[in-house]
Parts: sequence; C-alpha cells; structure tokens
Amino acid sequence: VADSPLARPFWSQVPYAFGLGDDTISRYSVVPPPENMIAPIPPQFRDQNCRRRAMGDQLTTAARPATFDFFVQLGPDATTATIDNPTVEWRTAVQKVAVITIPAQDFARPEQDRFAENLSYTPWHSLDAHRPLGGINRARKAVYKAISTMRHGRNGAEMTEPR
Repeated sequence: VADSPLARPFWSQVPYAFGLGDDTISRYSVVPPPENMIAPIPPQFRDQNCRRRAMGDQLTTAARPATFDFFVQLGPDATTATIDNPTVEWRTAVQKVAVITIPAQDFARPEQDRFAENLSYTPWHSLDAHRPLGGINRARKAVYKAISTMRHGRNGAEMTEPR
C-alpha cells in the first residue's frame, strides 16, 4: 500500500473507446515520479487519515505540486473477448501522452470536504470518443449511480455537476 495517493500508480483494468469508431480500444494509466512522496509515513502514524495527511504535507505544507505521467495503451483488437476480459494482458506499447499536474493547494478545508463528499465519480463522465466499453463498465454504471444516489440522499444534497 502506498504511503500517499500522490505516490502510487493508477490504471484502468477495463477498456475504453479510443475515437468515435468501434475499432480501437484503450487502457489508461498514470504514474507518479518519486518526488510525489516527501517522506514515508512512520509506522506509529499510520492510521485511517495518514494518506490524507501525506497529501496535505506535500500540497499544502510544502506547497509542492504533484504530477503524474499519463499513458495510453491501444488495444490489440476491439473484439468482445478482449473488451470483456480484463485479465488479458495487452502486449502493445504504452505511450506517454500527457502530464497531469495537481497544483499546490490547501484542500483540507471544511467547504472542500463538503464539496468532495457530494461529488460523484463515474467513468461515464467522458467524451463519447473515450466512452467506457463492455459489460463490466455497464455494470459499473449502474453501481456508481446507485452509490451516488444513496450518498446524496444520506447527505441531503442535490445531485448536480460541478461548475
């Protein structure tokens, strides 16, 4: 387990469209540089909030941005077998296409916490050219919607898109 969400890679296991046609699929990944981790969290301070504190140490206390290299891997073929089997290893090249920068900021404020608590993440917030594909993503759509509806109801918050 990484000491900070800013210090670990992330990737999509399931494919997404790459373009408006149906013939190219992709997977995405982001990889942080070592500088995204100021210092490992000592064992005695590892609790449920340690990763949040690590992010605060970097983004707020040290006022250092975090970056991630963004990679795209185009799929070997856009068949149902490839799209619906996330365990298949793709042997195609991984290409760096961008750098994501999270600016230095004070994100640990009550109004930011409220804002974040009422956001809903879904891979379906995408351009049609990068839409989620396959049965697993269709199932995720229903699950994410149900979780968002439940959380917004619990919080007494309206489901709106950020502006």
